[in-house]
Order: sequence, then structure tokens, then C-alpha cells
Amino acid sequence: MENLLEEFNLKNEIIELIDCYFNPPFNWRVGQVGIYKYNDKLHSFCSYFGQGIPEPIYNKKTDYTVKILDKILNYFDISSNLKDYTEKEKNELVDSIYDDVLEELKKLEKGSDLLQKKKKGDEFILKIEELKEKLFQKVEKELDSFKQELRQKAPDEIIENAYKLTAMDGIIGELKERNFDYNELKALIKEDNLLSEFYEDWRNSDGKLCENVQYTMEDTIDIITENYERNLKTKAKDTR
Repeated sequence: MENLLEEFNLKNEIIELIDCYFNPPFNWRVGQVGIYKYNDKLHSFCSYFGQGIPEPIYNKKTDYTVKILDKILNYFDISSNLKDYTEKEKNELVDSIYDDVLEELKKLEKGSDLLQKKKKGDEFILKIEELKEKLFQKVEKELDSFKQELRQKAPDEIIENAYKLTAMDGIIGELKERNFDYNELKALIKEDNLLSEFYEDWRNSDGKLCENVQYTMEDTIDIITENYERNLKTKAKDTR
């Protein structure tokens, strides 16, 4: 909030909006006056019936809007003229409106921050889900390619590879049950022949599929992710 108010003199803007209400050009009828946040900045506006509505408000692009007309009507006697108030009276009323507007801005800004954090969180979750879908498509495509290869082989060879086919199918099932972090997904998607790598690591572990496929998969994922992160760091150093 402090950063926004450094670039936006709230009290001066409120004074100008009050003047806008009491002294509209060409005796136009004021529709609304207020303050809105757009593109990380506060802006004031004075609109008239049929014209003057800022584009961000009209198209609902603002983070929030504080309507001030009702506050002016609450504190000022609308049947009078600004000149009827002493400078002291006017300043006191301006201060009251300022306090009300500032309090409302703080509440809206707090809500806006929470909304942005939630939005970013939701976007990150969506990104994770998109990466998971890419990973599943990748290993399923590799499994389909392996099945296509098997169809071209003699019956004896198909029988010899039947267990591998079952194992690969089981590995995909385990992948779909696992939770991943961002770097793990990026690393696995980038890895060539991923499904075969999982299978070979499991086969070389000398265990039964149902007993230790999860453990060998975890080791494989850790190694692939570590290599991926190491390569990222190397590339970052090379670009300096």
C-alpha cells in the first residue's frame, strides 16, 4: 500500500474529485467519482452520465475500485456550494473522506494481494498438472511404440518380451500414482527412452516387480533430476 501511495497523492486526488463533483464542466451531471487500481498503480476518475468512464473500469480490468461519490454525499451538503464552507470545515470533511477511502483501499489491497497469491498458486498447480499430462503421454507413447515393435516379431520373441510389457505397464501405473515436484517433471519429460530406463533400472535391481519397483523408480527419478539440475546450473554459469 505504501508503494502505491508514494506515486499517488491520495488527499490531493480526493480534493480534485470533490471539486469535480461540485463544479462539473458544462454543468454535466456527475455519474461517479472514485479511485481504481490498474497495472499496479492507483488512478482517479470522474465520470459523467453517458461519458467519461475509464476503459479499465468499463471493461472490468481493474484490480479494484473505490467509489467516492457516496462518501461526498455523506459528508457534504449537496444543496450548498463549496464556497459556502470555510477552509477549516472543508479540510475536516476532506480528512474524513480521506480516512474512509484509505481504510477501504487497505482492505481491498490486502484482498487483492491474497487473490494474486491464490491466482499464482492456482496457475502453478495448473502448470504441474499440464507437465504431468505431458509425462504420461510421453511414457504411454513409448509403451505404444514398444507394442508396435512386438507385433512385428515372431511369437517366441513376443512371449519373451511379455514380462517386459507387463512391467512397463506397471511402471506407468506407479508414475500416475506418484506426486511430483516441478523440476522432477521437467527432468523426466526431457529424458530420452524414459520408460525403458525405468525398466532396466528395475531389472538390474534383482527384485520382484511388485516389491521394489517403487524404490528403484525413486532412485531413477532422483538421478535424472539431479543431472537435470546440474545441467541447468552449468548453463546458467556459461551465460554469465
